[in-house]
Parts: sequence; structure tokens; C-alpha cells
Amino acid sequence: MTVPPRPLEYAQQIPWHRRRHVGQWVLCVCALSLAGVGWQWAPRIWQQVTILLIQRECLNYEASSQQVIYSQNEKTSAIPQPWGAFHRVAHLNLLSLGSAYMHQRRRPDGEERLVFVDIVELTSSYMGPSAPAPKPVACFSVHVFRPATLFRQPIEVTNLVVSQGVPTSFNASLMKVLAGQSDPANPSHFTICCESAGGASVIDGYLHNDDSVTLEARRPESGGH
Repeated sequence: MTVPPRPLEYAQQIPWHRRRHVGQWVLCVCALSLAGVGWQWAPRIWQQVTILLIQRECLNYEASSQQVIYSQNEKTSAIPQPWGAFHRVAHLNLLSLGSAYMHQRRRPDGEERLVFVDIVELTSSYMGPSAPAPKPVACFSVHVFRPATLFRQPIEVTNLVVSQGVPTSFNASLMKVLAGQSDPANPSHFTICCESAGGASVIDGYLHNDDSVTLEARRPESGGH
């Protein structure tokens, strides 16, 4: 008796998306795409990382309470290196005679801020070639920034600066300013010590919830708030 031939059995065809060479091509395309995106965004990411590194130096900056940061008589004008770097990336056009304070402070509601207090010279009006040279006049200039994050640039949020007993301007030739200090007991408070012909004085600075800053001349009997 003749045995009928067995029907041919074909192996089940592998779906195209499960074939090895297709998977390898998909991985290559994804890798190239990610590389292209990374190449495009790398400069921006590096720029932001640089800003964060500079900002960290500013937030943590501390100077000795005895360091003179401005004295025209002593030809002293101290501006920390992180100050200049941050002002460049924040596009803050400020000609500082000395950095009186630069550090992290917190508003009473806990929001972190970067606070700068600088001494800047005020422009005197022109009185003519025969007029005596005007005395240099300066003032305190305050800037408050909301710190940058990995996805956000630093933003200046300075609201209002209120001076209580602190002159809005002073004779720069008679003033010596020492490096400001942060109050470890009050994260919204800082102090700046000054010396003049009238003696030594202390300025108390306070950061408020609306990003305004109060500069208050300390009374002799007061130890600060």
C-alpha cells in the first residue's frame, strides 16, 4: 500500500517588529535621534549648569566682618569674583564701588532669595569748568533675585527699598564700609557696618514677603531685631 506524502509544514512567520535586524535598526535610529537632540541642547544645558554653579557661590558667599569693602581714603573697593560672573549672566548693568552684602536670605514665608547690596556712585550735575570738583556722592543699591533652577533663569524680583534713618546718599570720601554679615538666628536679616567721621554705625537689612527690603539705621540702644 502506498503511503500518501505528508503535507509540508512551514514555520510561522515572525512579525516584522520582532525581527532582530528591525529591532537593531530601531535602536540605531533612536540613538541617533537622542544624540541629535543632545547635541542641540548641550550648549543650553551647559550654560544653565554654569549659572547654577556661579549662583551657588553667591548664595554661600561669606566675608570677614573686618574686611573693608569700600573706602575711598584707603583706595579700597572689594567686589567678589562670583558677583561679576552672576551680574553678567543676569544681565544686570551695575557699576559697583564695592559689594556690601551678597548672600542667600529667606523671606519670612520661607521663599529663598539671593540678595545683593552694593555701593554705587551717584552722578553729579555738571557745574562748569571753573566750578570746584564735586565731592563724590554714593548710595546703597539693593537687588533681590529669585534663584535659578535647572529649567529657569535667575529673575530679579526687587520690589521696594525702604530706608529708615539710612541716608539715601552720603559723602563717599568720608565713609568706610565693612563686609555685611548674615544673621544666623533670623534668615531674613543681615547687617552692614559703616565707619565715618561721626563714628561707627550699623545698618540692619530685612527681606520681606513682597521682596521689598528695609535698610534701618540701628539705634545705639538697640541690639537689632
